[in-house]
Amino acid sequence: MSDSNGYHVCTKCNQSLTTDQFHRNATKKIGINSICKECSNALARHRYESRKLSGQEVETTTNHETQNVSEASGELPLQANAF
Repeated sequence: MSDSNGYHVCTKCNQSLTTDQFHRNATKKIGINSICKECSNALARHRYESRKLSGQEVETTTNHETQNVSEASGELPLQANAF
């Protein structure tokens, strides 16, 4: 929840932090994510490490490069209606 003084409560650590300590997200009503940057980065590190340790391939390419790989394999990328 955000208040008028520029503070927001992180839903992960429950700390009241300034809004500059949250990543911007235009899809959210208040324009920022519900978890703070520190918690978001910790979750990303944990997810990366768990995938790395489990032997799963860790995705480090951009969407554009991934699309080029699928096109090279002969698969057609999914597209929205052109209408």
